[in-house]
Amino acid sequence: MRNLTLLILLLILHEFQGFSQYHFQKGTVITSLGDTIHGYIDCKDRSFDPEKFTFTRSIPKDTLITFSLPDARAFIIDKTAAYEKFTVNVSQGAVDIDRLPDKIDTSSIEKTVFLKVLVKGEPLSLFSYSDRIKTRYFVLVPGASMPQELQLYIYSPNHTELRYKKYIGQLLLLASKYGKNTIEQQHRISTSSYISQDLIPIVNEINGQKVKMESDISPNRIILNFFVGAGISRSYMAFSGTDPLAKLTSSPVACKPSIIVGFNLSEKSNSRAYISEMLMLSNLDYKIQQVTDYSANSYIETTTFHLKMTNIALANSFGYKVYNGGKTGFYLGAGLNINFSFYPTNDLIIIDEGYYNTNSEATIKDHYLMKRVWYSLPLKAGLIIRNRVEAGVNWYVPSPLPQLASAIGTLYDMQLAGMYHF
Repeated sequence: MRNLTLLILLLILHEFQGFSQYHFQKGTVITSLGDTIHGYIDCKDRSFDPEKFTFTRSIPKDTLITFSLPDARAFIIDKTAAYEKFTVNVSQGAVDIDRLPDKIDTSSIEKTVFLKVLVKGEPLSLFSYSDRIKTRYFVLVPGASMPQELQLYIYSPNHTELRYKKYIGQLLLLASKYGKNTIEQQHRISTSSYISQDLIPIVNEINGQKVKMESDISPNRIILNFFVGAGISRSYMAFSGTDPLAKLTSSPVACKPSIIVGFNLSEKSNSRAYISEMLMLSNLDYKIQQVTDYSANSYIETTTFHLKMTNIALANSFGYKVYNGGKTGFYLGAGLNINFSFYPTNDLIIIDEGYYNTNSEATIKDHYLMKRVWYSLPLKAGLIIRNRVEAGVNWYVPSPLPQLASAIGTLYDMQLAGMYHF
């Protein structure tokens, strides 16, 4: 049994190793010396723009090389994103509603970063930069070496949120400077939000053409996001039929801990719908007992069922973010789990205590025929916070496990789980 468990785990880990290579996509690195290197770049989904990245020359993975800011001028992930290194002034004012200052915060720091290329054109190029504080947008004009931030200030005097959209004035001046200050363009700029979907068309219009956006993502691109976590389940069994344990009016509850690893697949990083694949390893130590008084026969019978179960579940589910606030979301989902179970202990213990000190005890091994492979159906709900931390609850449709002619045992499960996404 141990060898079979080890074999299953090794096979699953091998599959996860295979999936991990899909983080790498074809790309190009321009080193700090100006050399161009072609290969594959780790492009796993990130909430923040990278300060370093991992590169390999071939897949299956050759030697992994980590490039940091001093090592590279730029890097491009084919059909996904491009980054260029610049030294810029990065604003520090918070935008989190719980941390808003009571007056405009114009503080900034000079910092060397990889800016994500949104538009590469003439006369303007547009970039973005995201860190733990916020996402910012930058424009680079001809003759300048340092992109300038398009500035948005959010503050909250007297607990009222106010926005100073300085970027609107900056864009109007640029449109006027380069002869693109039409009525339509003025309206587009004046009503724009501080998001890439609004800023990219404005910069393209100023450039006078539909320039290529290096960050365009192929509609068929799949985002792969790995996570690890743990869970705790409230589990109990109920019996029906003519079995002695079916006489119980209530069943004791046991806690079942779980270790979880898995990944989500989605069409793009901000997609509402996703597919989740998980491996869960759990252990259940469960006892249920029934005491029957046979007064007519002068003895009391105690029937105890002791079950220890190790379960490996391959969990497949579909999730949908009914609320998707960018970095925070609330999801609902459902799925199908394929369970492989092993039972180190599966004992039915019967103790007869006679009124005249005539006691007997019998232990029946594997009395209940427990399923080795079985299916369960989870219904899921939960929160994803800052695209990193997930807290969820999973309710499982009751699943019949042991089956005899005289009894059917049904497993009831509700799980609380927490995961961390990479």
